Amino acid sequence: MDWFMRVLGTEDLDLSATDIYDALKKDGLDADMYVVADEFDPGKFAALNVFNWDHEYLGQLTRNACASDDEPGFEELCSLEIMVMKSNPGATRDWLMAWFFKTKVIYKFEMELPLIYAKNYPIVESIMKTIRRLTVGISHIDDEGFTNENGDLIFWQLSDNSDYELTCAVLEDGLNWQRFTMNTSDLQSRQDFIDGKVPENAVRH
Repeated sequence: MDWFMRVLGTEDLDLSATDIYDALKKDGLDADMYVVADEFDPGKFAALNVFNWDHEYLGQLTRNACASDDEPGFEELCSLEIMVMKSNPGATRDWLMAWFFKTKVIYKFEMELPLIYAKNYPIVESIMKTIRRLTVGISHIDDEGFTNENGDLIFWQLSDNSDYELTCAVLEDGLNWQRFTMNTSDLQSRQDFIDGKVPENAVRH
């Protein structure tokens, strides 16, 4: 089964494999990357094939512009909009819909679920964190949800049996994010978060 992590960037920069590799090294990680060039835009890559330090294939990172309906990422952006359109809370929904409107590029990392485990996930997380920062983006993670620019979860798509500490955020006044840490197994905390409230049992930041 394939698993996806996406970054929805508001700036479509000339991001290179070297930019990503240098950031990995700063995080104390290592990986091999093989570039698939963008035939229509030589200054950018179309995809990166990523391998860990044991030369195991982790997956492919693709870059798709989506600023107009004739670009390859536009259909995927529309699918994400439909996913969010009828969700709650309204403040988060409206914030995400506004973000979609200014999204110019989608970077998507695709890998098989067995490869996510401990030794590989930090590589993927570092790559996508770097892209989120450089493109001024937010993330969407399969089976988890959307984050804001800080990487805090703002839209719940976690499974019912999830059980770990997670940093989240809600819009308390419609403008500013209130960050907090909650346990994802706490059913009342889950519901409070989905309703756009800081859970009573959460630790505010």
